[in-house]
Amino acid sequence: MQRDSHAAGPVTAREADAAVARSLLNLARGSPSGQGERGMTLGQVPRPSRVSGTWPGPDFRDIHPGPPGESGVGHPRVVCRGPPWGGGLGDSTRWGVDRVNVVDLRAGRSPDRTADMPRALLVASTGGHLEQLWRLHQRFRPTLGEVEWATFDEPQSRSLLAGEVVHHIPYIPPRGYGEVARGARAALRILRQGRYTRVISTGSGIALSFLPLACALGISTHYIESAARADGPSLTGRIVARLPGTSSYSQYAGWATGPWQYRGSLFDGYVSEERGVAGEIRRVVVTLGTMRRYGFRRALDAIVRVLPAVLAPEAEVLWQVGHTDCTGLPVQGRVEVPAAGLREALATADLVIAHAGIGSSLTAPDAGLCPVLLPRRRDHGEHVDDHQLLIAHELDRRALAVARSPEELQEEDLLTAAARRVRRVATPGEFLLSPA
Repeated sequence: MQRDSHAAGPVTAREADAAVARSLLNLARGSPSGQGERGMTLGQVPRPSRVSGTWPGPDFRDIHPGPPGESGVGHPRVVCRGPPWGGGLGDSTRWGVDRVNVVDLRAGRSPDRTADMPRALLVASTGGHLEQLWRLHQRFRPTLGEVEWATFDEPQSRSLLAGEVVHHIPYIPPRGYGEVARGARAALRILRQGRYTRVISTGSGIALSFLPLACALGISTHYIESAARADGPSLTGRIVARLPGTSSYSQYAGWATGPWQYRGSLFDGYVSEERGVAGEIRRVVVTLGTMRRYGFRRALDAIVRVLPAVLAPEAEVLWQVGHTDCTGLPVQGRVEVPAAGLREALATADLVIAHAGIGSSLTAPDAGLCPVLLPRRRDHGEHVDDHQLLIAHELDRRALAVARSPEELQEEDLLTAAARRVRRVATPGEFLLSPA
């Protein structure tokens, strides 16, 4: 007998996160009965209320077996109203994940993995998530052996990962739950063929396409929360941390409790130095990231208002504006600049003004520069949340950046940043991965 989806009453966000993790893991296992190997039932996933944002009780969904595979077990098709982790698609939308027969994988049809030939798949969305994983991967211990990458096909990934083995999957936007499900199909193909001993991700949504499947296949899985998350894990982090056997890491010792371990931070080893008075500002880099769907016109308006007063005659400004509308501004904006080109521009820059994305916040100190950081805000439609405020606050606290809201930006802020230099004081320590 079908139960009323609201009969169980409201559940907490923590219970909702746990249900999401169970659903993703069961989807990976592909049990046609909906019963996972550890007694988890696919389909019992609470969805957020459209009006209040609270989590109602479980919403039971149907499992329809498809045509039988070689093992004699039908390929499951999951049909639900919206994604199995709730929200994202309209209530009238029906979507499915077809023919994910992980029973075949458990029967031994995935390539053998051998302990004496370690092989790692590093998974990250483009932007700051990929930048972080690229920086951290040389610090991982034990060493990873052969390394392959999974990310989106964009100028940053092509430049940063030149010469690496890279698997591209379709772009997954922030909170793009339908795209996460579609990405899982590509993830399954990659994982089946890879003989990986570890899968490591710094997020964001792409981690939900790969880690539940890797976990179900018995691969050692690791998730490193972004350095942007100074006060606790992201939604992706909360979900992934509940996958059985997954090791989760925080880059802040202050909240590394429970399943979260602290192994170090990307900001380790940087210090700032005051030069006294800023020199002539002849070259400026403005970089607002490459996020699709989200512009940052407030930042451009503020920079155009303040910057001319501090520039030397015939100064050069590189405007990397992403998807921000530049209409009516004296700006020659570029949507993207390859990673190598951006680093080359930073090497000769006198001043950097950036949104407070983690990638921009790290590339400027690498070049010895103290950036002016302008955090995006959710309430202005500039991002999905306010994590850039956390990044800006943390780097400003360490004197590695000058953080201001666009409305507060003044000439003195630009001169303060230009008069400060950042340098490395030590080689960052090893990042110890938990045993499989």
